[in-house]
Amino acid sequence: MVQAEGLIEILPNGRLKIPEVSVDDYTQIQIARIALESAGARLSVPQLGPDDLARLEGLMGQMSHYLSTDYLDRIETPHREFHRGLVAGAGPAILERIDDLSDRASRYRWAFPDVLKDYWPLRMEEHRAMLDAAIAGDEEAVAARLAAHYLDAGLLLPEAMNDPDGRKRLEQTTLRSLAPAMRSVVEGLKPKARRSARTKG
Repeated sequence: MVQAEGLIEILPNGRLKIPEVSVDDYTQIQIARIALESAGARLSVPQLGPDDLARLEGLMGQMSHYLSTDYLDRIETPHREFHRGLVAGAGPAILERIDDLSDRASRYRWAFPDVLKDYWPLRMEEHRAMLDAAIAGDEEAVAARLAAHYLDAGLLLPEAMNDPDGRKRLEQTTLRSLAPAMRSVVEGLKPKARRSARTKG
């Protein structure tokens, strides 16, 4: 299971190797997540009913509780389920790939928890905006906010990985991967984390 989650590699001689973390690897993971989860949101959001939305609200409540009571180590389960709930109607093949990419992204959250901890309130604001868009039935807004959410979370990591040029590469490469209409929306959101990153860079 640990191997499947990308936390270790088993070499031909049976030895174990911890995969290297890098900004470029993380960028590739996030680009793939944005592509698949944007498609998943477009397929899923029109199908969300009152029970589905109530469940997403409940997951938001769980995340807020763990954040306010300093049990941040327990936030991963509702966080993952929240994101999965936005794409639940995408179909099994797409969901399997999304789950795999989520596992790989989790490796970075586990590796750099102190970097991300202070930004969880901002991440929660982004989750709220995604859910509000889903409640409104606006799948394109959910897709765009997902893209901005993943991009801005990634901008926190390059400094921790001692890659001073990584922030610029991550942002430019991720934005370049988006369709022009979505890129325009994502750039227009101007999240706090991205503005902060630009002033530091």
